[in-house]
Amino acid sequence: MKSVISKTGVLLVLIYFFITGCSYLKSRGRDFTDIITLSGENVCANVSCQIAVLPFGAGWAEGKGFGSRTGHLGTYEYREINVLTYTDRTFGPEDLPRGKAYKMEGFWFIIPLYYINIMPSFIRHKGSLGSQCQIEVAAGLGAGLRAGVNPGEALDFLLGFFTVDIFKDDFPLEKKKESLQDSKQ
Repeated sequence: MKSVISKTGVLLVLIYFFITGCSYLKSRGRDFTDIITLSGENVCANVSCQIAVLPFGAGWAEGKGFGSRTGHLGTYEYREINVLTYTDRTFGPEDLPRGKAYKMEGFWFIIPLYYINIMPSFIRHKGSLGSQCQIEVAAGLGAGLRAGVNPGEALDFLLGFFTVDIFKDDFPLEKKKESLQDSKQ
């Protein structure tokens, strides 16, 4: 009896995927690639880490990278300047699929006040909201490596199974471009 119930459950899930079309499965796959960052980069003298919108590092990097970064698989362009708690980061070009490009600049600092840490942040961020949840490290001299994980994108991936899209990146590229153009006006 349990075998019949489990086979029926699998059949219902398959019918659901068939009815909703392949875009659902493609969105789940793309959301999964948003979670992990693992890439190699060139032209850098940099050591940095980022925990959400709190970057820390020292160095400069500008060039191309290859791998998985912020949901983009393949070659990408980047620029990064880090001076302790100041950062100026660009990941792009702006027309990356699903709006994954971003620019982050500014600084954050910690002020001890009656044994409570207050973290004012003066970081301006334009672009992908998912990049604000990134936890990553990068290091290189000439050539470098970058590795990270994105808990926000992991949540987006899991909620996507219930058709909840917190970063609004599950719809086709054409609709995303239209949406971005509408928001600029």
